Amino acid sequence: MSGLRERKKQRTRDLIVERAGALFASTGFDATTIEDIAAASDVSVGTVYNYFGTKSTILLAHLEDEVGEMVRAGDEVLANPPKQLAVAVCALVDIYVAGMAGFDRDLL
Repeated sequence: MSGLRERKKQRTRDLIVERAGALFASTGFDATTIEDIAAASDVSVGTVYNYFGTKSTILLAHLEDEVGEMVRAGDEVLANPPKQLAVAVCALVDIYVAGMAGFDRDLL
């Protein structure tokens, strides 16, 4: 089990990525600044740079988190597959389609 400091760091990282993702979707990647991300995350600009060296790195972390959720959902289907293959395939396709629908096409 990780310690309090590690959990706090993970929460801060996750918050920055979450808030940045929302800003990228609403304002656009190019128009969003590190200052905007820091303000939305209620942290200093320096804190954002401590976690991520560039805005692009934050975007990659956001995309990795989103894809990770899709993979975890797919793993659940594969761990307990439906008896019918077609049902399993449809479940996996649904996960993919729902996940991709959540991506901002401009960011991709």
